[in-house]
Amino acid sequence: MKFATDHELMAYYMRYAKQQGFGVITQRTKRDTNGRVKYLTIGCARGGKYHPSHSNISKPRPTIKMDCKARINTHLVDGTWVVTTVEIAYNHSTVSPQKSRFFRSHKYLDEYSQRMLDLNDRAGIRMNKNFGALVVEAEGFENLQFQEKDCRNFIDKARQLRLGKGGGEALTDYFKRMRMQNDGFVYVIDVDEELRLRNVFWADARSRAAYEFSEMLLHSIRHA
Repeated sequence: MKFATDHELMAYYMRYAKQQGFGVITQRTKRDTNGRVKYLTIGCARGGKYHPSHSNISKPRPTIKMDCKARINTHLVDGTWVVTTVEIAYNHSTVSPQKSRFFRSHKYLDEYSQRMLDLNDRAGIRMNKNFGALVVEAEGFENLQFQEKDCRNFIDKARQLRLGKGGGEALTDYFKRMRMQNDGFVYVIDVDEELRLRNVFWADARSRAAYEFSEMLLHSIRHA
């Protein structure tokens, strides 16, 4: 089996892994004297030895290392990637293709969705409605290759990029929009002469209510 590029090779194996129900990682690469990758091993994300960093082993993560041997070894020959060996046996349970799309290697937030998320966020549309619009357009959650938390992470990064220099002014505009949408939203911003952020505080109605409840509870305990 041969592939014109390493991207085609990776795409092919990822399609296979997604259908079989496991995640994918690049396990090993070897370069020539010019720094070009000549050997490439792609395999199950659960390949390799597990070295625990915490004591909670009762709930292992779905990508925890189990020395799974499922992999393919490839070699670059005259500009073409040639599959030299294939190992298809894995030593762990897998998930359905519908669930495997949420493995890190299979998640994909396409450019169109990114653009729509950013435009809607700039217009002040809340994330639940922003994500919901993508679900409706895709005709169901099962047709998306990402989750709402992936959208939130993207928007968080997009907002940080928007801020840049003069971020204090941009953040103030954002908080003003939030204040218009939520009467219980309050904020305080401290900026320097160039409108660069020094300190910022904000709270919505829910966090304020939780704080007031804890204060009331503490007062009751002290005077009991």
